[in-house]
Amino acid sequence: MATHRIPVAAMAALLLLAASSADAYYFGRNKVQTANVARRVLVTPHFEITHAADAEELAVRAAIVAERTYAEYAARLGHEPQRRIPFILYSSHTEFAQTNVADDLLGEGTGGFTEPVRNRMVLPYEESHADFVHVLRHELVHVFMFDMVFGSSRSTTSRSPFFRIPLWFAEGLAEWYSAGWDPGAEMYLRDAATSGYLWPLDQVGGFLVYKEGQAALRMISERYGEEKIPEMCRLLNRSRGMDRVLDAALGLDQEALDRIFARYVRGLAWPSYGSFEEPEDIARRLTDHREDEDGANFRPALSPDGNRLAFFSDRDGLMSLYLMSTIDGEVLRKLARGQRASRFESLHPYRSRPAFSPDGREVAFVARSGNAETLHTVAVETGEVTRDVRLGLDGASSPAWSPDGRRIALVGTVAGRTDLYLLDLAPGDGQEPVLASAGTPTPDGPVLLRVTDDAGDESGPAWSPDGRRLAFAHNPVAEVRYQFAVDADGKRRLDWARFDDGDAAVQPGHRQASRLVLLDVFTGDRRELAAPAGSWREPAWITDRELCVVADGDGAENLARLTLDAAGEGAVECRRLTNVPGAAAQPSYAPGADRLAFAAFREGGWDLFAVDGWAAWSRREPAGAPAGEVAVAPPAPPDYELSASSDDAAIGEMKEYRPRFSIDMSDALGGGAVSFSPQAGLGMANVVNLSDLLGDHRLSFLVNVYGSLSDSDLAASYAYLKRRVDVGVGLFHFKNYYNTAVTSVGELLPDDTFFSERNYGFYASASYPFSTFRRVSLELQAFASERTQYGLDPSGSYLVADGTRTDTLLQPTLTFVHDSAYYGWYGPVTGSRLLLQFAPSLAVGGGSLDRRTALLDLRRYWLPARGNTLALRLMAAASTGEDPRAFVLGGPFTLRGYDFYDYRTTSHLAGPKIAMANLEYRLPLLDAVYFAWPARWGFGPIGATMFLDLGAAWNDAFSPFGDDADGNWGLRDLRGSYGIGLRTRLGFLPLKFDWGRRTDLRGSGSAVFQFSIGPEF
Repeated sequence: MATHRIPVAAMAALLLLAASSADAYYFGRNKVQTANVARRVLVTPHFEITHAADAEELAVRAAIVAERTYAEYAARLGHEPQRRIPFILYSSHTEFAQTNVADDLLGEGTGGFTEPVRNRMVLPYEESHADFVHVLRHELVHVFMFDMVFGSSRSTTSRSPFFRIPLWFAEGLAEWYSAGWDPGAEMYLRDAATSGYLWPLDQVGGFLVYKEGQAALRMISERYGEEKIPEMCRLLNRSRGMDRVLDAALGLDQEALDRIFARYVRGLAWPSYGSFEEPEDIARRLTDHREDEDGANFRPALSPDGNRLAFFSDRDGLMSLYLMSTIDGEVLRKLARGQRASRFESLHPYRSRPAFSPDGREVAFVARSGNAETLHTVAVETGEVTRDVRLGLDGASSPAWSPDGRRIALVGTVAGRTDLYLLDLAPGDGQEPVLASAGTPTPDGPVLLRVTDDAGDESGPAWSPDGRRLAFAHNPVAEVRYQFAVDADGKRRLDWARFDDGDAAVQPGHRQASRLVLLDVFTGDRRELAAPAGSWREPAWITDRELCVVADGDGAENLARLTLDAAGEGAVECRRLTNVPGAAAQPSYAPGADRLAFAAFREGGWDLFAVDGWAAWSRREPAGAPAGEVAVAPPAPPDYELSASSDDAAIGEMKEYRPRFSIDMSDALGGGAVSFSPQAGLGMANVVNLSDLLGDHRLSFLVNVYGSLSDSDLAASYAYLKRRVDVGVGLFHFKNYYNTAVTSVGELLPDDTFFSERNYGFYASASYPFSTFRRVSLELQAFASERTQYGLDPSGSYLVADGTRTDTLLQPTLTFVHDSAYYGWYGPVTGSRLLLQFAPSLAVGGGSLDRRTALLDLRRYWLPARGNTLALRLMAAASTGEDPRAFVLGGPFTLRGYDFYDYRTTSHLAGPKIAMANLEYRLPLLDAVYFAWPARWGFGPIGATMFLDLGAAWNDAFSPFGDDADGNWGLRDLRGSYGIGLRTRLGFLPLKFDWGRRTDLRGSGSAVFQFSIGPEF
């Protein structure tokens, strides 16, 4: 969903600002900038890496990976971008989510992105070096692809606005080149093929488009040759259509490719299908995402007695933390409501899990709270938060509570280094652990202790039953070595940089093998256990000599029993326990009930399962032989040492970041619109938007020249978005001609009138976000509106000026906005919105408008069933003073069944005071409708709505209900309607078809059809 921003990119917003501010109110959530850090730029042969000043090591590490990957892709694609690639690197996802390169809110599902206009690569470091390498490689594919398809110099008008690289090809190529064929692709495609949800490539969406595209590019490489991939990119540059590309490169159309692809994927999955066992055949099902119509029930944590389980789920549309009974699978309560308030903005469900206290009374979890990584504990019986501890880390995940209740182990990241930490809840009490660094008191009391200090990545810590050892997965990464020198002019320059282990730290393809580490936190004794093939991770202790782990040695994630030697220091046996078609992972064990819980991926979603009686279950023989393919990795790039030895004096330079403006969008670069005639003179229409590399500073210009400056549209604006308070200023001049009854200052004329308006002035605004969901803004606008009215001459043949009136308005506007709504296909589906606004005018001399306007807009959305929404809107507004503005009801966006101009014939539809209520029930009808002629096209999905609208506008007296002349009770001054509607989309356009009937509760009128384009309220 788009965030709130000062209106600088869309010049239409300036036009709104030139009118009454009551017309310009808005909703939208906020980006809260708290990471006001100094940034530097590291220049390498092919990149300019902008990073935080305290993340120098991370920047050097990224530089080595990026340069080596660049060399690989240049060789594979036979292409090199002609300019250095802007690479914006963030130390954490929290910092990344504050970027102004993109206006959209960036959730945890977004691991990075490439902005296509200026080919900026933007990504964070998120706890895992292996994941960081994968995302970097993925985004660099997009950089090469955009450069090959669209060229090095481009604007929004240098290519057709209707052409987009098909997602299956764009994301599939990025996954195939960056990861090869990895366990994630194996899991998704095997499940899709055996569950029957494999989609045609040009229709697939969501995360599946990445995996189907990855499989399609693998198929093309294997069947038609690796050289076909760069050929298809070059053909896209010339043809701008995938059908023509497929025909020229492969001799196929889209339908033929889909048929071949479906056979290919089934050929990968079906031969081994008979050897698999379904999760419900080997364990007791606790959730069913098919019946609940959700997609994820995962990250289980059993209570010590095994009777309750904490887990993450999106069953109400957004990810939250729930408590369940493992006896009957009943959901007992919601422990934390995610993504709706600043306290739990993000629960990190994709990389973290909850943990029970040893007495079973509390559950610990990590969440982002107001841009700070915070550990929370919540009481199981009441759902009340018992502890909030700000950790002071860039990222945190996977808390694990020690058996004595004194400490919580967790994974933390600082400046690109991920380590294991202990949160000491009772510092100084009892034996102290051996530490890699001194403990740091948190702002909230407990002491944070760092236990490990290396370049590798730790994950999934678990305490041994005796409380002395931690088992965790460790993905070893070599230290990066580098050296800076200082030039004679005082500039720092990178002489050289390399990883200690050469190739391994930049290994492409699947994740490097994780080792299982057993660490005695009191003596420092460390034992590393390596799997014969693949990785061991996500350990769950059963006894001091036995663990349940996730093993992926055959290319798929399954559970295994790991038995230690008598000293508990080495592995003597690893026995596979499951062989499921998708994945079995995330084990949690409760000794009090000898119960194991785990999550399994099947039929496109995650579900929870329980095993009662570990001892017997762990000795069963899983069905079938090991399944899955050995991962196919792309070729490793040559060993690489980053060196500054070059003729280019800039290479290796470390410099301070300085804002420099570049064009983001310009009609001028595409030719704009320029004309000349003796009658009209010079005409020109252009929009230019500029920003600095980070998007913190923005300039926008509108130049629409029509003969003379007094007849032209001109506007300029500047916005500063780097700090928490967003500020903006702008100037504007607009000249327009109308045949209407409503003026830009909100005056309602008696009838449609021919007039022109020349509006000019300035605005200044500031917006302060309290959180992602709430903000207050103050805007000051000053403008003059010169209105010239026209009438017919005596002959009735020509329009002639019939007087000019000038109105001036100096008006501050104070606005409070709350927005926790989340969008579905057509509009908001859950959450709430509230807007309160007050705008008094200030006298500035003759012609000043005298008014005070207040507005309330409240909206609430419920999800009675998956895909269904009950929506309510309550709105009230009043304008007082000598020159109150007028509000008009009627039309598809306010009072359906009435047209906008019905106020001329029907009372109480226009006035300085309004009240309105809209109630809708929205439901899905069809997933899609497709047509085969003249080509494959369609609509989808298609939804329906049932609505009831009530509203009225008035000046003085108002009586909503009353009796008619016959004594029948009903609506008097209040206007009402009810009806049904259809909703669909044509491309990016939301189409609305409504049939409304007027009603006064005594009877109904005939149906009135209304068509509109726009989202639901």
